Amino acid sequence: MGIDETDLLIMVGTNPKIENPVLNARIRKAIMVNGLEVGVIGPANNFAYNYRHLGNTMQTLKEIADGTHPYCERIAQADLPMILVGSDCLTRADAPSIMNLINEIGQKTNVLNEAENWNGINVLHNDASRVGALDVGITSKKSVEDSKVVFLLGSDNFRPEDIPEDAFVIYMGHTGDEGVYYADLILPTSSYLEKQGTYVNTDGRVQSTRAAVSSPGQSKEDWMVLRALSEEMDIPLPYDSLDEMRTRIAELAPHLVKYDYVDRSSAFESLAHKPNDNREVQRNLITDPVDNFYMTDAISRNSHIMARCSRELNPLKQDNFKKWHNTWFTH
Repeated sequence: MGIDETDLLIMVGTNPKIENPVLNARIRKAIMVNGLEVGVIGPANNFAYNYRHLGNTMQTLKEIADGTHPYCERIAQADLPMILVGSDCLTRADAPSIMNLINEIGQKTNVLNEAENWNGINVLHNDASRVGALDVGITSKKSVEDSKVVFLLGSDNFRPEDIPEDAFVIYMGHTGDEGVYYADLILPTSSYLEKQGTYVNTDGRVQSTRAAVSSPGQSKEDWMVLRALSEEMDIPLPYDSLDEMRTRIAELAPHLVKYDYVDRSSAFESLAHKPNDNREVQRNLITDPVDNFYMTDAISRNSHIMARCSRELNPLKQDNFKKWHNTWFTH
């Protein structure tokens, strides 16, 4: 993501301390070691490092694009500036305008610097494997308004009103959460600890994992379930083993078999930098995308330990002072 190379970072509608603590630690290290400067458009949170708060609405982003904001001069002086925008900003009604303004800033400054082979526009995703889905061109643009069958592929973070009342809902996953309550048919699959898998992390690095334990009951790996469904629908998929499936992946997306290597994705580039004429943004305040750090997915929401952490520690998330605890005992 270039955190170690950039000299100016502008975060738009994101809180890396709760969305990606490892990235937040890298930003803090860059500040202490490289003298990185950070500007924030969004809530004034405690990130554990100093930053300049530029504003709390997307109107600030528009002012920077127009060159009327006082911080524009500092951005123009930066050699390799970077913009880090939260993925929730791209789900708003004014998302096309936000991305257009960011691209406009990139064209006017060194955020996009072809001479240095530098692309400083980054999107911080808060959903697992969203980067991998974008790499193969999978987006959530199609509506399910008139669908008769809705297939939830491990999906639990959705709006219930998006599912038609008369639709037949199929849920395929390993941890029963929100999606199970709406399912007419449940297809149990293995968790990430019970199967081999290929994952793409936040910065686009492909990683491979192995099974640590066996799957309980009659649950199967995801690709096996999809392969069996294709057989029942008389359109069998062209693979019968994990090796054959990865060969097929290599044909469709060759970079997904380059493990521990970051390759630029043409699919993401075309989506992120697609030009448009929208420039009008909403004036409502930007809010944190994650309200409860300890329960952000189906697994943590079913954990008793995370429930206790949520109850005891989450109310203290805005506290800048460490609570004193008695760590010694007397007899």
